[in-house]
Amino acid sequence: MKRVFLAINFNDCVFINEYISELKSNLRAENIKWVEPKNAHLTLKFFGPTTNVQLQLIENTLETNLKNKQSFSLVFDKLGIFGSKYQPRLLWMGMENSDDILKLQNEIMLALEGIDIESGRQNFVPHLTIGRIKNLQSKKYFQSVIDHYKIFASPPILINRIFLYESILRKEGPEYRVLKEFVLR
Repeated sequence: MKRVFLAINFNDCVFINEYISELKSNLRAENIKWVEPKNAHLTLKFFGPTTNVQLQLIENTLETNLKNKQSFSLVFDKLGIFGSKYQPRLLWMGMENSDDILKLQNEIMLALEGIDIESGRQNFVPHLTIGRIKNLQSKKYFQSVIDHYKIFASPPILINRIFLYESILRKEGPEYRVLKEFVLR
């Protein structure tokens, strides 16, 4: 079985890499597990452990569903945390107008229901995870950095490819292998 997920990849986005690098530099004293630039992605659906038969069904369904989808652009414009100010757990980047991505994810989930893959219990919140917060030396300093960087605007980023990945968990961090690439029109 393979551990599988569907995502949009941002590993070659210069703006995102530079933004994260600057944030990382300002928070270097904090214990944060930063996402490696090569692993920067926005998950559309996490499938979890998947058999080869299921994987083939997923690939076929996505190929049919995505072949006529239009590419679109998005603009990242906010930095946020999951958790609370007192107990932050995750740093993420969000986008200005997520209608296109929400529509795409909803259409993908509807197509997957046709092969008995449920959407899951959680609502889809489009975001790019950039760091997992382990421990903070100074919550006040951390919050001041977040406040300073929380509003920004990336240039429009063209979304014209979606990837089906295998996630291989390793001690040094996850390795993501592309299983299939879907090109949008």
